[in-house]
Amino acid sequence: MLTNSMKYAFAGRKQALIRIRLLRQPDDKVLFELSDDGIGYDPAAARSGMGSRLIKALVAEMGGSFTIARVDGTVFTAQLALARALA
Repeated sequence: MLTNSMKYAFAGRKQALIRIRLLRQPDDKVLFELSDDGIGYDPAAARSGMGSRLIKALVAEMGGSFTIARVDGTVFTAQLALARALA
């Protein structure tokens, strides 16, 4: 996600903002969030791309789920099982 954000979100811009959050949740889950203030990502347009498949497989391997939304750029949020995320 970070590589894609840096590569595609900020074409023609000299400044950009990328935020990464990692929070332990009370239900033995980890919240991972990556957001940027770029042009926005259309998940429907890239569902079959290699990056999308890799993200889906990695999150599944970590016992999690994820969402991608356009909110002043792109926000990727994943809930991951703590035991698998730290293994």
